Amino acid sequence: MSASMAEGGQSVDDWFLGAEEAAEHVVAWARAADLTLVPKTIADVLSKRSDPFVEDLFQEFLGALGMEL
Repeated sequence: MSASMAEGGQSVDDWFLGAEEAAEHVVAWARAADLTLVPKTIADVLSKRSDPFVEDLFQEFLGALGMEL
């Protein structure tokens, strides 16, 4: 995706929030939903790269929100 965007003169940062800013939004949402969370963990998960699949990160993200599947 980033290579395709670069061809058009854009970057991923033009379309998506960075990990820290996204984590702030997630924390606000989770608090409004009365979830117990760990904000630093959320930012850490959002900063990780999937290797190679995103499912493990998604599980980790839900855990940081205080949600379990």
